[in-house]
Amino acid sequence: MFKEFLEAAENEIQLVRNEYDNLQNEENQITERLNEISEIRFKLVIQNDALQSYVTACTSNRYTCPSCFIRNRQTIEISPISSQDANDIFKCPHCSLQIEVEI
Repeated sequence: MFKEFLEAAENEIQLVRNEYDNLQNEENQITERLNEISEIRFKLVIQNDALQSYVTACTSNRYTCPSCFIRNRQTIEISPISSQDANDIFKCPHCSLQIEVEI
């Protein structure tokens, strides 16, 4: 009878160890995901700050390339180019981004 009790206790210990290992793996995955989310959040905060700065920079009469400003903090003036329709098209001489503004 003692042997059966001991086997049952050992089985229960193994179940607890397995559950502990599973929870440890799950915790590691959650921690890894939280780190990924934190990195994404940090990048978004930086992009948001850049966008806020870009909006402030756009209050002048010059139009600057949003891509160059956000990526490199460069204020590259975009130039109008001819278009086939009534919309205005601007092109960045640095990164070649084209922006079409509907009229």
